[in-house]
Amino acid sequence: MDADLDLVRRLAAAEHGPAVVVAFVAPGRTRELTGLRRHGRLPLVLRHGWEWVAVEGDVDLAGPDDPGLGLTAEEQRLLLRRVLAAAGGTHDDLDEHDRVMAAERRTAVLVRCERVYTHPPHARHAER
Repeated sequence: MDADLDLVRRLAAAEHGPAVVVAFVAPGRTRELTGLRRHGRLPLVLRHGWEWVAVEGDVDLAGPDDPGLGLTAEEQRLLLRRVLAAAGGTHDDLDEHDRVMAAERRTAVLVRCERVYTHPPHARHAER
């Protein structure tokens, strides 16, 4: 599975998208979060060009409406900043970033990696 996770890291870094190994931020009060709360599991697919990798597992939610991890408001604020930075994102005014995240009730979605797969399966062993 380590080789598969290396592929996840490489594709996430190549795309610089909103998903990273393996966390992302979701807007509050959305169908996406409602489904995650109900099912507690998801596949997260990362792609760059024709190469893709999927990570599947249970999720932990950390946000103002999801206190399950027991994080304080300050810890949640810092976690959202860490997810932004890990995804290659930046913000000129982090105080404004924090204000918007709080106003939109943003939630960090953390995927506990249980299964990693690619198509075709041999792609995970290709030279990088």
